[in-house]
Amino acid sequence: MGPINTAAAGSPGDFGWGGLADTYCWVDPEKSLVAILLQQYIPSLHHAGRKDFRDTVYAALT
Repeated sequence: MGPINTAAAGSPGDFGWGGLADTYCWVDPEKSLVAILLQQYIPSLHHAGRKDFRDTVYAALT
């Protein structure tokens, strides 16, 4: 599977998994980063929580 441009912050090679109610985790080997978001929000497809969380984490690293 090739990379997908999500417009979210990240590094090439990062990967993660999202759950039904907007739980989310990802690993960024390039940055030695593991992040976990535990929230319960349904419908999660209409909520920007995952992208906002990623953007905030990467902004804090710079």
